[in-house]
Amino acid sequence: MVEWYTHWPKTLTYDQRSSLSRILSRMPREDVLCAIQAAVRASKLRALDDPFRYFCGICWNQIKAAA
Repeated sequence: MVEWYTHWPKTLTYDQRSSLSRILSRMPREDVLCAIQAAVRASKLRALDDPFRYFCGICWNQIKAAA
C-alpha cells in the first residue's frame, strides 16, 4: 500500500478545501480514500507535480459516472 499521507499536500488552499468538501458530500469516504491512493500512485509513476489535482479528476469522473 502506498503511504499516501507522505505524498499529500501538508496544507490545502481554500479552493482545495472547498473541492474536497464538495467531493466528500458526493462520494463515500472509502471511495475518496481509494482515489487518494490512486492519485499518489499515479503521481509517483508519472512524476505528476500535483497529486491533488489528479485526485480531483478521479473523483469528479466517478461522480459523473454515477449520475
